[in-house]
Amino acid sequence: MHYVSLYFIKNNEKIVFQDIIFKKISNSWMIESVSKLRVPSPSNNLEIINYSIVISTCDGRKCISRIIPVVKNLGDKSAYIWSVQVIISNTTHTYIQSYPTVGKST
Repeated sequence: MHYVSLYFIKNNEKIVFQDIIFKKISNSWMIESVSKLRVPSPSNNLEIINYSIVISTCDGRKCISRIIPVVKNLGDKSAYIWSVQVIISNTTHTYIQSYPTVGKST
């Protein structure tokens, strides 16, 4: 097995934000597991500049299948987004859900 850690450098300090474990099977290296860690992003200067909505058909009715935010990093450092929270509401109901952005939690 081979372990790899990806990290940010913030104020000359290494901050690990993702670990990857590779396993050799025959003559090929395969990813065995990926985990991301909840860490502060080096850049907090982000702005949602646009979004798009993908409409599909679910059980014969139109439904939202995907909401895609477009985020611009206004800072000069890397930006790391742990998750995106979606809130859809009307006068009587509210739907709230968070989704991870990269990798998978282990």
